[in-house]
Amino acid sequence: IEHLKVEGIPIWEDLGRMPGEQRPKDKFLASDIVMATQAFITHNAHVTTAVETERFLDENQPYLDNIGDITDIVKIFKRISAEIQPKLVQAYESDATFRSLLTQGDPFLLGFVAACGYVRNRGGMEILDKALDRLLAEFDRRGDDPLDSESYQQALAVIDASRGKDARRLVDDTFRRFFLGV
Repeated sequence: IEHLKVEGIPIWEDLGRMPGEQRPKDKFLASDIVMATQAFITHNAHVTTAVETERFLDENQPYLDNIGDITDIVKIFKRISAEIQPKLVQAYESDATFRSLLTQGDPFLLGFVAACGYVRNRGGMEILDKALDRLLAEFDRRGDDPLDSESYQQALAVIDASRGKDARRLVDDTFRRFFLGV
């Protein structure tokens, strides 16, 4: 979290918040970032708070094992916060739900970051950077609704997204396919 804050990624920690104070929609919740980091490292969108808390507290198992280069994680969150999030805000200016889709955390952030981790694991950061560049180009090409929000909402309505597992799977699978050119 501290590395990401130094890099200018907008993170909100609720430890010292006042009663009734709401998290700003343009900031990532620190606990979401921790979960997203693990989703990126393991390229698994189905990380859970309970399991990760136990892993974090278990002294016999190092937390964030197989992390690889920490700069990869910092770089992906920098690109998300500095490049992708502003494009979302611009494209969905009148739709508060989609405008803060990534900063809301689960399920979209975990699915998206897990797909990024999968591409990084499979082909390296250079391939992931190219895939993110393609995504940003899609925002420029389809400026009014680059994520096809209506289809996304319809897909969420069809699946039982009440617990988020299927929604995470939808986002993860969709972005894996997009990033890999399918």
